[in-house]
Amino acid sequence: HNAYGFILSVFDDQCQQPTAVLRVHEILLPRIAAETARIVHEKKLTNELQQFRFALNTINLGVYEWNTTKDISVFNKHLFDIIEYQEGDFETTFKNWVSIVHPEDYDKLAVIIEQNREHEQTVYPPVRYRIRTKSGNYKWVEVQSYSYTDKTDNTRHNIGTIKDIDQQLKAEQKLNEIQQREFQLHQQISQREKLYAFALKAGNLGVYNWYVKEGRAVMSQKLAEILGREEKDFEISFSDWLSLVHPDDQWQFNWKNYHQQAIHNPHTLHIYRIKNRQNEYRWIETQNMVAETDETGLITRMVGIVRDLNEEKKFNDELLRSFEKQRELHERLKTQAEKLVESESRWAYALEGHGDGVVEWNIQTGECVFSTRAQKILGFPLNTRDAINKFIEHVHPDHQQEFSGYFQLSLKPPFEPFQIDVQILDDSNNYNWVMFRGKVVEFTATGEPLRMVGTVSYVSAQKIFQKEFTIYEEMIKQNQSAILFLSMSGTIEFVNNTT
Repeated sequence: HNAYGFILSVFDDQCQQPTAVLRVHEILLPRIAAETARIVHEKKLTNELQQFRFALNTINLGVYEWNTTKDISVFNKHLFDIIEYQEGDFETTFKNWVSIVHPEDYDKLAVIIEQNREHEQTVYPPVRYRIRTKSGNYKWVEVQSYSYTDKTDNTRHNIGTIKDIDQQLKAEQKLNEIQQREFQLHQQISQREKLYAFALKAGNLGVYNWYVKEGRAVMSQKLAEILGREEKDFEISFSDWLSLVHPDDQWQFNWKNYHQQAIHNPHTLHIYRIKNRQNEYRWIETQNMVAETDETGLITRMVGIVRDLNEEKKFNDELLRSFEKQRELHERLKTQAEKLVESESRWAYALEGHGDGVVEWNIQTGECVFSTRAQKILGFPLNTRDAINKFIEHVHPDHQQEFSGYFQLSLKPPFEPFQIDVQILDDSNNYNWVMFRGKVVEFTATGEPLRMVGTVSYVSAQKIFQKEFTIYEEMIKQNQSAILFLSMSGTIEFVNNTT
């Protein structure tokens, strides 16, 4: 039925007042049209709202509307899911929402509130902060909101979406960690490559890659210099390489044994001679490592480092010959030293047997050794390192200056031997006459005196006899009588002068 028919049905079948009907039609028709439009619009809004909710559920977004003037908020179900609360368990006020925000993220929330107050209508950029869920754990969320003022009641509103980005940030963090590790690994590899290049250069090392099945080797510039070849690839088989090795060194490279050795040992080292383009043999050291094998276990690629030992080998040979000469010289010196010790032992034994003591003084170290016989003659022990100084301390004060003078003079060119009689104070506090003789017998490579040997002789009896004899001689000279000394055979030995 159309609107006009609907109006006629209100009245009797025989319309008594047609003018009134027309008037009612004019009044109701716009209202009916408006109501119809409202119903259609509501249905459309309902469909759009269902689609919007479906879209929100699909993209897992939490949605809220906050009346900032009245502090009234509405959350959708997914927002409750994000904070792990049930509807009714969480009061949707701003105060409650702030209570679950991480304390370190309050400043981010404060920026949003300030912007909401300052601007009439604003779309805010996404903000990330942490919220505490019902379980007590914090999770990261991303909030994007829009603020406006409702002119009908002059209230301020903030509408926004909240996205759970906790797993996303953890994945991003893990990705960043992986990227950081990759960067660090790249830096380490780069640094090692630089160190490797420096080590090769500093160590005068050559490098090669040998593709065994292809019979081809790739050399570094340094290895090319060692072998006297071009740096570019060159064709070489095992037999070709072996032909360059000195015949006396080829025993190291029996391929069957070499293959087994290389397979079972991660690194192999060989020192041998190899011929360069000038047909000259050079000593080299190679360290090889298996880089690749095929499915049967056969070597397909080897890498190695080559060090030029030619100059080093020459130096070592010269050094070895020098060591051999030194060894021979040492043996001769040792033999001579043993002979010298034996000779000095016989000399010291002879002196000791004659009644003299022996003294040996190392001038450079100051160490002085008095033999047992020498200490017995002197009458006090001398078994300390500074024995020479102790000996001088026991010399009679009247003789010390003279003794030191002779002693120091013997240590200077032409290093003449010296002999002096001095009085020595023994442990019984008696002075005894001794004869001290010394001479420098060994010198350093620069001509400095190194060793002195000497003897100590007891001469007190001779000194007493000499003194008495001098007295008797003077008495005889003053006597006016003739005095004769006859030998047992009757020969006149002495007649005094009486004239």
